[in-house]
Amino acid sequence: MEAGQYLSGSIHVDTPLGAGWLSPYAPDSVRARALQTLKHGAAPIYMAEGYGFSGAVMATEDTLLTLQAPGRLEVVTGDGGPAVIRVDFAEGDPIAADNRFVPARPSGAAAWGYLVDGSMGINLEPGTYDITVHRGLRHEPHTQTVKISAGLPVTIHADLPQAYDHPDVLVIDPHSHAGPSGDGAITMARRLMVHAAHGIQVHFGTDHDHVPDYNPALRALGLDGVMASVVADEVSPVLRGHFNAYPLTPKKDQPNNGSPRWWENGWTTDELFSAIREAVGPDIIIQVNHPDGGSGMLSHADYEPVTGEVGTPDHFSADFDAIEVLNDGQEDPFFPLYQSLLNFGLLPTPVGVSDSHSHLGGVGQNLTFLHTGSDDVADFDDDVLLEAMGRRATVPSRGPYLDVRVDGAWAPGQIFVGATTLDVQVFAPSFVTVDTLEVWQNGELTDTLAISADHSGSLTLDPEADTHVELVIHGTTDMAPVYPGILPWAATSAILLDADGDGWSAPFALDL
Repeated sequence: MEAGQYLSGSIHVDTPLGAGWLSPYAPDSVRARALQTLKHGAAPIYMAEGYGFSGAVMATEDTLLTLQAPGRLEVVTGDGGPAVIRVDFAEGDPIAADNRFVPARPSGAAAWGYLVDGSMGINLEPGTYDITVHRGLRHEPHTQTVKISAGLPVTIHADLPQAYDHPDVLVIDPHSHAGPSGDGAITMARRLMVHAAHGIQVHFGTDHDHVPDYNPALRALGLDGVMASVVADEVSPVLRGHFNAYPLTPKKDQPNNGSPRWWENGWTTDELFSAIREAVGPDIIIQVNHPDGGSGMLSHADYEPVTGEVGTPDHFSADFDAIEVLNDGQEDPFFPLYQSLLNFGLLPTPVGVSDSHSHLGGVGQNLTFLHTGSDDVADFDDDVLLEAMGRRATVPSRGPYLDVRVDGAWAPGQIFVGATTLDVQVFAPSFVTVDTLEVWQNGELTDTLAISADHSGSLTLDPEADTHVELVIHGTTDMAPVYPGILPWAATSAILLDADGDGWSAPFALDL
């Protein structure tokens, strides 16, 4: 496709000229036309793109600036799949980044591109650039330095080989936003494109108090072969926290496609969760988002992690199924809160999410590995999601994949009796360096081991009492050039060890 959509701040997306914006609430005829333009384009509204540069001349009162044609970068992926294109100034920004004269430099880069169908062009001002083409954390990147001249194209052929096999795991991001959210700064179609470019295999449409279906746009963009989308909702009451609910079915005859209207009721959090299940289905997943902070349930409930006491009971409910332990690069204090809940008998499924509201915002670098038994999105549906989440079969990650087995069987989230040997393997692309493995038992750090990104080994645990175990890996070197400045981290869902075979019990069970 042509890079038909140009956005402020040099962010480019791979859609045809004239591609429209999709709304979940537009009349069917308007939605059909918007979807058609995502496939085939339309008569565009033409705008100057990249023609704002003159030749270098001495400024005098008689100076006449003559605008010149931009150069053009063409990127082709070897397998015809999606990719992220980051364009950095090789020799520093030639113009002081003054927004009165040049567009904002997004995260310091000269430009970003989100490629969908294997090839994409980006207009650039003449200069020398470091180009990084990548597909997130499961593939090796392509890096190259190029010189761009006015009016001339330069083509990069980027092979993005898979870094490692993971035949029974999908990469999901169960929290992000687009236009239906009041604070979304990206359209629905572009949200899908950005996720696919970063190698996310399952997107969740968790917009604030809306139930949009992204699947028509996914099909129109031709991305349904590489990514699935789950219909979802972020129920966002004030002073109680934010909660994702999924998978859902839009109710087109109701406001906001049937999102629970919390603002019309004086529900306690228990009543809110009951209302969500009554409105959209009893078997859905309710996920506690960013549990600590201004929009976190545990903060609003005055939850005390050491004692398990809840200071404001009507702001707390134990009727949830999943909890975020990694949100846009932050695992502390979320992961320790998850361990505290385990101590007191709650067993939510831990997830890592981007919570992105824009083209950037941690997409691709904050995610969840979900054990479904297949890495093919064609095998994924709502039933597969519910089954895997019900098994707590997750590894929240900011980089590496941590595979833990017992006698060849997937271990995170499961219960094992007596002495248990955990077979541990660490998988990561070449730009992710891991150096430490931590063993946590009942919320206490009990062992620290030196490891590498290709670690393979075993450890045997034989606790005297029932124990929950989390393995945590991290590194002290950032994930440049793909995610510069970001340090790797990953953790398993709790592995439950039943010491004497009479059923697993929490170490400090309370009536939460």
